[in-house]
Amino acid sequence: MTPVFDEIVLLCPEAASGGPEAIHQLAHAVNVLGGKARLAYFSNKSTVAFLEDRLQCTPNPDLQLPQTYEAYAPQIFHETRLGARSLVIFPETLAKRALSLRGSARAIWWLSVDNAMVSDPDLDEQEARAKLFADPDLIHFYQSCYAHDFLKRNQARQMFPLYDYINRVFISEFFVDSSEIVLTAKKQQIAFFPRKGGALAALFSKTASGLQFIPIENMSKDEVRQALQQCAIFLDFGDQPGKDRVPREAAASGAVVFLHERGAAEFFADHPLERNYLFDMGDIVNGDLQRRVREVLADPGAHLRRQRYYRQRVRMEKEEFELQVRSFFFEGG
Repeated sequence: MTPVFDEIVLLCPEAASGGPEAIHQLAHAVNVLGGKARLAYFSNKSTVAFLEDRLQCTPNPDLQLPQTYEAYAPQIFHETRLGARSLVIFPETLAKRALSLRGSARAIWWLSVDNAMVSDPDLDEQEARAKLFADPDLIHFYQSCYAHDFLKRNQARQMFPLYDYINRVFISEFFVDSSEIVLTAKKQQIAFFPRKGGALAALFSKTASGLQFIPIENMSKDEVRQALQQCAIFLDFGDQPGKDRVPREAAASGAVVFLHERGAAEFFADHPLERNYLFDMGDIVNGDLQRRVREVLADPGAHLRRQRYYRQRVRMEKEEFELQVRSFFFEGG
């Protein structure tokens, strides 16, 4: 295979979360396949400057991300020259910055729709969005069908799928014989993030008497993994700004997943779950969510079988991602 671009520069927030991990996954996939992808971190301590035909980076002296994501063998740099065969990929939180770059190919990776609006409230305005999406040369990658729908509604010109995948440790520990999860006996516990969709989480936990909860907060990544392994159910009260990782990690860990029906959870292709496993405020208030949760606790095996397709999709994510990388960033082979 031949790389389409001589170099790919990925701007990456200096934070350990789902978006930055996806960016590291993309750089790693390109490099493994024979391309050249390097990372430029930005934060209030790591700076990135575009200077005519060059890009300069000054990383935070205490930068920890290369160690955090060392499995992806990240390559960072201090300066690189940009040309016609260079591609600079901006995260959605820097969407408008892509408009000012000239002389190289430009792309935005929409890992989240909602976070873009939070980072740049101007994007809530139709005029600002129209200017962004009117650029015919600007490439748009989407991580979810939710983001794809947003791009279509705003008449983006070039749109390509680029999904991420959950850490393989969840897959390797819980899938056997390349077919199904190890259904170990689990405690009657329910994991959730108290601060994610905090108002809904608080309302449900106060009204669902007798249920055992594992609040996921102030935990290391390994502690979160252990919590997901122990729980029979994972409840996500958040707004699903993209195809979030934790619900997928919970599914791969053998938990039955319930999602707040907002954002990406409204798109079956992003989270292929029956309506029984989606909920809204009304389902909490009238007690229907509590009823459904208790049904799962009474017979978790039956509900795990009903979510088999969801787990299979999670299991195949890496293969799908690698195909998307091959299709866009390489030719031949």
